[in-house]
Amino acid sequence: MDMLSAYREVGSYRGAAVMCGTTAKTVRRVVARHNAGGVVVPRRARERNYASVAELVAERVAATKARIWAKRLLPAARIAGYEGSARNFRRLVAAAKAEWDAVPRRYSKNFQSST
Repeated sequence: MDMLSAYREVGSYRGAAVMCGTTAKTVRRVVARHNAGGVVVPRRARERNYASVAELVAERVAATKARIWAKRLLPAARIAGYEGSARNFRRLVAAAKAEWDAVPRRYSKNFQSST
């Protein structure tokens, strides 16, 4: 729901924030900007600095069944052209691992050890 509509309906910043899933301070800022005649300029979507290596990371995560560390992947990403920070790269790898883990997989229950 739109913050302004929620504020008009409920009449309080806190109530509108609960309806919109944000904080009361954010609702207050939006309402104040609207009352001052401010126009909201839509933000331009930026390309992330790791977009060029996201496919490489996804492939490596899948190949290792999400067991690889970002520390081990970073040199390969640097060679592929990644110039961002190690912290940002760790976020990318964590997101790729979470995405890989979210897919349900079936494993054989008939696994027999050769010992």
